[in-house]
Amino acid sequence: MPVIRLQEVKDPNQASVTNQGGMHINADANQWSTEQDGQSKMWNEFQSNVQSQMQTLRAESQVSLAKAQADQAAQLEEIKNMLFAMQDIQLAAESDDEYQELVRAIMEGFPKDCVSLTPYRKEETHLSCDDGIALHGCHGSRIVVPKSLRKEILRRLHSSHQGVTSTLRRSRQLVFWPGITSDIKSTAEACQQCQIHRPSLCKEPMMAKKETHFFSNVGCPEQLESDGGPQFTARETNSFLRRWGVEQRVSTPHFPQSPNGLAESAVKSVKTLMIKSGGKPSEMFAEGLLELRNTPKNAGLSPAEVLFGQALRTRIPAHKSLFSREWNERFQRFDESRLKEQQIRASETFNKGAQEHVPIQVGAQVRIQTPSTKKWDKLGRIVFRGRYRDYQIRTPSGKVLWRNRRYLYPVPEDNNKKIATDQANCETNEPRRSKRVRFEPDRLQA
Repeated sequence: MPVIRLQEVKDPNQASVTNQGGMHINADANQWSTEQDGQSKMWNEFQSNVQSQMQTLRAESQVSLAKAQADQAAQLEEIKNMLFAMQDIQLAAESDDEYQELVRAIMEGFPKDCVSLTPYRKEETHLSCDDGIALHGCHGSRIVVPKSLRKEILRRLHSSHQGVTSTLRRSRQLVFWPGITSDIKSTAEACQQCQIHRPSLCKEPMMAKKETHFFSNVGCPEQLESDGGPQFTARETNSFLRRWGVEQRVSTPHFPQSPNGLAESAVKSVKTLMIKSGGKPSEMFAEGLLELRNTPKNAGLSPAEVLFGQALRTRIPAHKSLFSREWNERFQRFDESRLKEQQIRASETFNKGAQEHVPIQVGAQVRIQTPSTKKWDKLGRIVFRGRYRDYQIRTPSGKVLWRNRRYLYPVPEDNNKKIATDQANCETNEPRRSKRVRFEPDRLQA
C-alpha cells in the first residue's frame, strides 16, 4: 500500500485546522502500513529459520540412523563371533595350517626341522589328539585352542574378574596354548575395571538362625563359623544348632585372621564381581558367577565340585573327559598333594617372626589394647578362657569384653590399682552433678 503524505496548503489565507490524533486518518494508515511490512519481514525470516532447522535435523537424523545401524551390525557380528562351540573349534583348526601341522606331528611324531612347532616340542609327551582336536595334559582334558579363537577364550576366562591366580586355575582345567600364562597375566593387567576396583595394598607380614531347608539342600555341617552377630547368638539359633548336632565357633572382634575371614573373603569376591559387572544382576554377572563357582580354590576343588562332585558346563568349550568321574578322582588326588605342599609353605611363611604367647589364667589382671589407637589404655580381669585363644575380660565398670590373646597383656596387680580406680570412675554411668549452691526461687504469692 502506498504511503499517503500530507499535501501542502497553497493558499496563505486559508486557515489550517488541527485535528486530534484519533481523527487523523492518514497518520494511522502510515503507521499501520509500516507495522504490517515489519511483521511480514519477521514472518519470512521465521519461516526461513524453521526450514533451515528442519533440514539440519533431517541430516542429523540420517547420520544418527546410519551410525545406529552400523553399531547394531557390529554388535551382531560380535555376538556371532562369540557363539562358538566344539564344532567352531574344529572349523578353526581345519583352517589353521599350523594347527594341522601340530595334529600331524602328534600322530606321526615331531619333525626336527619344523620351526613353527618349536613352542610345542617341550610339551610333546603331554599332547594327544581326538577327532582332529589337539589335547594337552596327562589325561588329555585341555583343548589346544587355535590362534584365531584365543582372544575370545581369554575374554571368557576373565569374565569373572578373579585375578591371575584364579584364572590360571580355571584355564588348567579347560584350555592350553604356548604362552597362555603370560597371556592371562596381560589380560588381567589390561582390564580397566580390575585396575579401578583393585583391592588396597596388603599390610606388612601378618603377626540365626539357619533355615532347615538350607541343611536339607547342601547337608548338615559339623561346624558353623560366624562373627557373633545377634542372629547367630540368639537362643533359638543355639537350640536349633544343638538339635542338628552342629558346633558353633564365633570369631573374636578385631581379629581378621579368624575362621570367619573365609566367609568375608567369599562375600568380598561376589561384591567385587557385582561392581565390575555393572552393579546389578545381569547376564554378564550370571556368566561371571558361574565361572566363579567353577574356579578351583586353594584346596584344588571348585565350589561346584565340592557341592556337586563335578564341574558345571559353562560357555567355555570343555572336553568330555572333564566331566568323567575317573578323571575327577585323579585330579582330586593330584590337588590334594599340592594342597599339602601349599599348606606347609603357608605355615612356614606365617610363622616367620611369630611368637607363641603364654596362655593367661582366669582371674589374672590384663591390659587391653584398643585396635583403633593401638594404645593399652584399658584394664580388666579374665573371667573366661575359650578354646581358640579367645578370652572374656570384665572391666572395673562391669562391662565384659571379648578379645583374642593378641590384644591382652598381663600386668601385676599392685602397679595398676590407682589406674583401675580412675578408670572405674571414668566409666561409671552416673551423671556428673554440679556442686554450686542452689537457692529456692522467689515465687509470686496468690
